[in-house]
Amino acid sequence: MTMFNMTTSLHKMTESLAEFSCYLPIEPDAAAWGLHVLDAGLGVCAASTAYPARGQHPDKYMFTWENGRELAEYQLIYISRGQGVFETRESGPHQVRAGSLLLLFPGVWHRYRPDLEFGWEEQWVGFQGTYAAQLMATFFSVTPPVLQLGYDPEFLRLLGSICDLAYSDLPGHRQMMAAYTTAALACARSLAMRERAEIDHHERKMQQARTFLLERATSTVDLPSLAQELGYSYSRFRAVFKKTTGLSPRQYQLQICINRAKHLLTRSEQSISAIADMLGFGSVYYFSRQFKAKTGVSPTHFRRTSSVAARRINY
Repeated sequence: MTMFNMTTSLHKMTESLAEFSCYLPIEPDAAAWGLHVLDAGLGVCAASTAYPARGQHPDKYMFTWENGRELAEYQLIYISRGQGVFETRESGPHQVRAGSLLLLFPGVWHRYRPDLEFGWEEQWVGFQGTYAAQLMATFFSVTPPVLQLGYDPEFLRLLGSICDLAYSDLPGHRQMMAAYTTAALACARSLAMRERAEIDHHERKMQQARTFLLERATSTVDLPSLAQELGYSYSRFRAVFKKTTGLSPRQYQLQICINRAKHLLTRSEQSISAIADMLGFGSVYYFSRQFKAKTGVSPTHFRRTSSVAARRINY
């Protein structure tokens, strides 16, 4: 059987397992390679389940949430489903979701766990070595300790191949595991850079959109045309805008008008009807309703309390 066929058949074997972990001794030949795999596995933590499960890992790998742990190795932990939290002393807590890669460094205190409501699925590989230290120091960092990779079949294949080879007695299988781990690191770096570039691209586009809406806050904006001009479908534009600002484009524009209304109510003597007309609201009734929905009080109440507060400050 060829190496490719052997790896393929082993991969099918590990795919059928709900959980798998393997801890390997340090061998001179493996250590001399410069990167040697110490452990690998995949696990499933169902919702409302304690984590980590007792009895599934050697004692030095176990930890409690209260105490956390430190390891003497590097680990890559990829979360393929679910969500949770990951924390180090250096960076504090980070939200983890499907597609997140957790980076563990030797001697760095950390702790992590899935949300009880969702659980998660994880795949990991632990490794050491002089070449491993060079790669991790040059291309990765303790901060941030979580990379957003998204879903990538090639990265999952590489992690799966490492687990496959842990079953194998093929000559040189430890070196093959090291090679797949090196490839997984390269793939992770590439995916993280692409993810960052995409985020930067969206942020630039959304800044353009926010400026456009700010300049035309009192006008009716053709949002589908704006989306098209920025290179998005309208549904995609609306989703990215809301993810960036926390508001839909219409609500963002409304919030600008409400903020301007607050300023006018506090700093001018214009009537509420005139302010509503100036800011493009169809009627004073509609303006009052939207203002109260956003601030919790009517324009009249806001003006009265703001004026009283201003007089107290001046006095």
